[in-house]
Amino acid sequence: MATLKSKATFDAQTDVAKTVRAWAEEAHAAAVTQLYGKLRPAVTFFVAAVASDCHDAAPVLKGKTWLLNQTVTDSSFSLMEEQLVKAGVRLAALLNTI
Repeated sequence: MATLKSKATFDAQTDVAKTVRAWAEEAHAAAVTQLYGKLRPAVTFFVAAVASDCHDAAPVLKGKTWLLNQTVTDSSFSLMEEQLVKAGVRLAALLNTI
C-alpha cells in the first residue's frame, strides 16, 4: 500500500470545510483517473458547477447502475484501500481537534 504523502493536521488557522472539500475532490480525482473507465458502462467525466453539499451532483448519473467484475475489483483494491486509510487518518485528525 502507498504511504500517505500528506499529513492530516488541524489547528486554529485551518479552514475545516475547505480542507474536507479538498479531500473529497482528491478522492474523486483518483476515482476518475483510476477507476471510472474500468466500470461497465464506463462513467463519463464531465465538469459542472455543484452545490457545496453536492445535492445536485451529476444528475445525469442518478438511477444508473454499474457492474464491477472481479478483475476490476481486484485491480482497484489498492486504490480503495488507500482511500479508506486516508479517510481514517483524516477523520482521526479532525476528531482530535474536538
